[in-house]
Amino acid sequence: MTDDWYTRLLATGLLDMLAPYQPAIVGAYPLDVAPPGARIEIVCRAADLAAFARVLRTTYAERDEEFAVYGGSLDAEEAVFAEFALDGLPLEVSAQREHVHRRLGAATLGLSRALEQSGPVTKARLAAAIADGTDWLDAGTRQFDLSRTALESLATANSALVARVMGVPRPGPKLREYTTAILVAVVADLLIVSAGAARGSQEYTGLMFMLEAAVLGLVFGARLAVVATLAPLVAFGLLVFSSAAVGTEGWDTAQAADYLFVAVLVASAAGVVGLLRDRYFPRAA
Repeated sequence: MTDDWYTRLLATGLLDMLAPYQPAIVGAYPLDVAPPGARIEIVCRAADLAAFARVLRTTYAERDEEFAVYGGSLDAEEAVFAEFALDGLPLEVSAQREHVHRRLGAATLGLSRALEQSGPVTKARLAAAIADGTDWLDAGTRQFDLSRTALESLATANSALVARVMGVPRPGPKLREYTTAILVAVVADLLIVSAGAARGSQEYTGLMFMLEAAVLGLVFGARLAVVATLAPLVAFGLLVFSSAAVGTEGWDTAQAADYLFVAVLVASAAGVVGLLRDRYFPRAA
């Protein structure tokens, strides 16, 4: 089958005729793993299966001598199937009363996204399994060791989440990204402390640090934000602790505990907001 199967399918007008039945192309062809001679699978939803079969028979039976309609089941739901060819394209059009077509469409899209993250070797193995006669959905769940529900869920997941589910390693931020984030955090910390000094009170400094951490998490994501917010605090803490150790500056246990508490709150704010940012607006790889 040539790569222009979809263009040829559109030219037949079949999808337009099936539009009232919410057609979805599923299986090996959208995944680009169809073996030679395989039929293009189109699943639909029809409240009246007998009427659906009559429409197909009336429209296409005379155009293909091998046109056939038969009953069966699809995802354990009663279904009707029609097999015929248009413009040299072998087709299998099916319908059932429930929304099985949506689930199969989601599973196809989820499997496609998993293949995008896995590379050509995995795709070749899946194609070989389908060529050996294994159903495309069964082959996909076995290939990736994922449940049917998990595959369907991948249809609406962002690419970063798909990569994590598939266990695909993704490169972390580059060194210059860390440098930029840390410099922004240092400048922000200095401005916050300077504002408190000018005001004559550091009462709201901790709160401002947390607000800064949340903004950094929103801008840079969890990993960069946590490192950026903690780096200046750790550096300052080490400086103060070293001074206290040699006796040049006083530093009691209560002050140390307060400092560590602020650091934990700041890191938490950066991490939580950063994780939300990574979840819904993932960093480009």
